[in-house]
Amino acid sequence: MSFEEWEKRYPLGPKVRVLAVHPAGLIALEKPVGILSHPNGKDDKHRSLLAAHYDLKTERYHDLNDSDDELYLCHRLDSATSGVILLAQNPEMAHTVRELFSSHRMEKHYYAVVQGHPRAQDNWIDLFPPSSMPYGSKGGGGRPVQMRCRMQFIKQDANRLGLSLIRLIPTTGRTHQLRIQSSKRGFPILGDRTYGDFRFNRNLARALNFDRLYLHSAVLGLDFMHEGKLEKFRVESPVPGSFKLVLDNNPALARLNLSSRPSRQGVPHVHRPHGPGHR
Repeated sequence: MSFEEWEKRYPLGPKVRVLAVHPAGLIALEKPVGILSHPNGKDDKHRSLLAAHYDLKTERYHDLNDSDDELYLCHRLDSATSGVILLAQNPEMAHTVRELFSSHRMEKHYYAVVQGHPRAQDNWIDLFPPSSMPYGSKGGGGRPVQMRCRMQFIKQDANRLGLSLIRLIPTTGRTHQLRIQSSKRGFPILGDRTYGDFRFNRNLARALNFDRLYLHSAVLGLDFMHEGKLEKFRVESPVPGSFKLVLDNNPALARLNLSSRPSRQGVPHVHRPHGPGHR
């Protein structure tokens, strides 16, 4: 079955497209900015990954196209983040993929446009109190939340706005992890309305007449057993065109003076871990 046939089979959300399909029942979709991983209410179907009924308890889209088809959501991406997202056609495959995510055995690469010029590469390791985390405990108890990520600098922007394209390879998966770790180091992700430089974001969005969070899930890779064989499944999504608008030569941006010191608003207090490898 071709990708076009798969896309006709399911009621995909606006501009959602199929990237890859595995016969074990694994489907990789490309999620655009602004699309929800799943509907939070009955009015969210039109802006969700699939325009279908969703069961929060089983994390499952069902009754697709008035048929008995179902798709299990294996993980989530924030609505503001674009890129690769995985769904499974059966509960067994969904369980396998969710276990790989929870045990940090999933290869994950993200692209981000940030303010500032990070070093060529770095290992980011942070500990945060649970009370400072998004949706975290307010009681102040519990173990500190650890975040680990490898950062690789790719290039600076061509318009001399002080922006950089970086690759982020997280080995933990926390809510808003990449946004928090980037902002904490003075490299807020462009377009981040929670941890970013709000004035810079607003001015650039006006210049482009376009607004988004410049964070993209570029690669997901996993190994799993299927019919007695080890299968390797790796899916890529290229750098979005919106990233190129701010990174490549752009007359609309070259004439602007948008430089400002990155805001540190919204960044939780950090407890630095000890030991080698911390930056």
